[in-house]
Amino acid sequence: MRWTHSTRISGAAIRVGDMKLLVSCPNSTWFRPPELERISTNDKNFHEGGLIKVALYNITADPTERTDLSQKLPDVVDRLQERLQFLQEDRCTTYKQAARPTSFGCCKEKRLLDALEKLERRK
Repeated sequence: MRWTHSTRISGAAIRVGDMKLLVSCPNSTWFRPPELERISTNDKNFHEGGLIKVALYNITADPTERTDLSQKLPDVVDRLQERLQFLQEDRCTTYKQAARPTSFGCCKEKRLLDALEKLERRK
């Protein structure tokens, strides 16, 4: 997943199994899952702001994402960063960005348009 924050900060996140890696994203990315409705979000850790350069969380053991494991598990960080880089190199322009002529070629080359046309024909 990749997004551009309203202040033009660009970041990315990837989850593989229990591990979630955040890269260059605003420090306001935690959203309370439904099963944790009773947890207070008045905690300053949820609203500190700033930019997370790299953070790694085990979201099963730490669903509130309070313990950054990036320093303890650099091999996991490296593996997830490599996967994220691979995915970013193989992506088309996102729907929130302005259209570019190269986007159509990218989607056509990856046969994404064929899949969309098939879905439209089924309706």
